[in-house]
Amino acid sequence: MSIYVIGMGSGELESVSGEGIRCLFEADYIFGPDRMLAMLPEEIKGEKIHEYKTDKVISIIEEIRKRTPEAKLCVVFGGDTGIYSGATKLVEGFRSKEMRFRIIPGISSVQLLSARLGIPWQNWKILSAHGNECDGVKAVEPDKKTFFLTGGRMTPRVLCEQLAKAGFGDTKALVGECLGTEKERIVTSTVKEISEMDFDSISVLLVWEVPGKYEVIRRTPGIPDEDFIRDKVPMTKQEVRAVVMSKLGITPCDICWDIGAGTGSVSVEMALCAPFGKTFGVEFRDVALELMKANRDKFGVGNLEIIKAKAPEGLRELPCPDAVFVGGSKGNLKEIITTVLDINDKARLCINAVTLESLSQAVEAVELAGFAAEVSQVSVARTRKMGRYNMLEGMTPVFIISKGARKH
Repeated sequence: MSIYVIGMGSGELESVSGEGIRCLFEADYIFGPDRMLAMLPEEIKGEKIHEYKTDKVISIIEEIRKRTPEAKLCVVFGGDTGIYSGATKLVEGFRSKEMRFRIIPGISSVQLLSARLGIPWQNWKILSAHGNECDGVKAVEPDKKTFFLTGGRMTPRVLCEQLAKAGFGDTKALVGECLGTEKERIVTSTVKEISEMDFDSISVLLVWEVPGKYEVIRRTPGIPDEDFIRDKVPMTKQEVRAVVMSKLGITPCDICWDIGAGTGSVSVEMALCAPFGKTFGVEFRDVALELMKANRDKFGVGNLEIIKAKAPEGLRELPCPDAVFVGGSKGNLKEIITTVLDINDKARLCINAVTLESLSQAVEAVELAGFAAEVSQVSVARTRKMGRYNMLEGMTPVFIISKGARKH
């Protein structure tokens, strides 16, 4: 028995390789998705089997082998077999059953779009949003062209809506629709305009000239205060933020809460440290909420979700946190700490306090929950020009209370 796994490119016979065409014409049986089989010309006489899922294909092939050991079979997939293709899982299944096969590659939509544009694709960042949840904001990079295979819920429109919401509406974007077919269309515009358009389900998206999500990519926590959009809303200062972030030890996939988020300076730092996770900034003042939105857009952190609530209200509706910062409490500090540790007592917790009363409440709440309270005090002084002299001007000392080990 001979088995061939064939990439059919756009599905039109013209985009199949010569070897692939020869195998299709010689095949006794041809497996594949409905769309691919429907595009085969009538001259191809092999029996069409509308199936491409690994277990079912292997089961049917084993039955065919019992009846006709010399049969020639083809399994067809759209695009190329080597890039985000269902062929990958099928080939693994063949190997597990020790079935011999031959792969015949096709032309991918990346290659087709590259050829239509007349530019190489070797440096593009290539991602699949076809049937996968995809965060376009996390994916794009300032110095790269980012190519998305789209499909299912993640259409060019949805991806561009994500980008536009994060402040990238003027970014250049291009959609290749039904590439390699008679319905082929290429639309070049901006993210904002494409976010208002609908396209065929067989489409790809290319995004480029993305403004820096944060122009200076920092290697350590502690973004300069002046980089944030500010008003009269209190903000956790750069030096204190750097210590807080080191205490929280955020990892790339963490779920983070910033309670009493103010301008969102800690929320932004959290979102940048957890690009594959999610950060929730909880705040109830309208002026602060607007500042948080502005800073989210400036830094391009689409993984920051802003929640209007006066904690501890609303916290139980959020995903379970890995790291929590409490910057403001409006008199509800004990209740907030108790609620957080009731939801997840393994969460890394850090609280800022500037008064002795808040310090006492935080320590008491952490210890009542059965943990040691670790307290640090950060005092920062910055230079201020006084005539021809530089004087040090002290900032308000801040107590940083962290949840320590469980008490025995």
